[in-house]
Amino acid sequence: MNLLNHRHIHGNIAKRGPPRKTSEHLDDTIRHLSQNRHARDWLAGRILKLALDCDEAVTGKRTKISERTVQRRLKSWNAGIVTPVKNPLTYHHRTMRAIWALDMMDKLKKDKNYLNYVAFSDEASAKFDCGRHSIRIFPGESRYNADFQRKLPPGRFSVMCHGTLTRDGSLSFFIVDGSINQFSYSVMLAKKVIPKIRERRKDKNRVIWMHDNAPSHKAKLVQAYLKKYRLTVLPWRPLSPDMNPIENVWNIMWDYVGKRCPNTKKDLERLLYEAWDKLDLEDTATLRVTRTSPQLRKKCVDNCKRSITRKLRQEYYNELTSVFKEEQDLKDKYERMQKEFAALRQVGARCSYGREPGTSSPSTVEIPRA
Repeated sequence: MNLLNHRHIHGNIAKRGPPRKTSEHLDDTIRHLSQNRHARDWLAGRILKLALDCDEAVTGKRTKISERTVQRRLKSWNAGIVTPVKNPLTYHHRTMRAIWALDMMDKLKKDKNYLNYVAFSDEASAKFDCGRHSIRIFPGESRYNADFQRKLPPGRFSVMCHGTLTRDGSLSFFIVDGSINQFSYSVMLAKKVIPKIRERRKDKNRVIWMHDNAPSHKAKLVQAYLKKYRLTVLPWRPLSPDMNPIENVWNIMWDYVGKRCPNTKKDLERLLYEAWDKLDLEDTATLRVTRTSPQLRKKCVDNCKRSITRKLRQEYYNELTSVFKEEQDLKDKYERMQKEFAALRQVGARCSYGREPGTSSPSTVEIPRA
């Protein structure tokens, strides 16, 4: 009867339900563990196990909760799952990418086969698992954080490889021993790449070399070496790996290797060579990727145009107009001086330019007749 009176007076009766199994100390432990930068990619079960061990060490008893409880706690704290990005694109990067893409579209209008001459090259690190990873972020945090980047766990291995792709198929692929610097990169070009390019030139095929803006690629030693062999380099914008068609080939290779689960480093190297050799056999993946490159450029242009703000466009416009104005002023000044000298030569007059040091009378300079 009392419940009915309470309902008439205060409305519906709230359901009490089962009591909360996690204490405030256990909730704080789960929160601190999930916010640790080393545990951003941990699953809820791993966080639960470590949190229960910590709580048992403090309270002396072990609470029985499920992994689903930890997931509900993380959801109540508005934790999200994203893919980490190390270097975000700024407005300057987007503008330079748009300008580069517009230049590429102009070259394609003049020569439709321009991309057929380009040899796209890149280095990639093939890890043991060959998979992407995601992290957990909380409100107020950004995924553009170097602390959230994944590091290879102990006992795992990775292999650095270098590949070159052309419109006619693969040009070269090899495993890199150690790290890449300006000396090792020059040796790789001399032993692995240049002989392939010479064979391509024998067939009267033009070659334009493409590599990104890595320090080892932009070193003076490498630039001099490329100039020695008269190899034209395609200009490239920073932070633009998505505009390189060979990135699609890496994805195909990682899928091939990931399905076979290599156990040793030698197995990984063998599978990488197998994946590269089978690129031309699996639905002509190499040709299909390079055919889509004009569409990729056009898509990049459209996306970058939307990203550039009016303020940034105005800044670039002011900078360009100031440069053109200075050039026009110099040109007008030069033309004015030429007219003055021509008039002086015609009348045979003498023009005063100032006084010499130590003299009171102005010095004169005679203008010779033409």
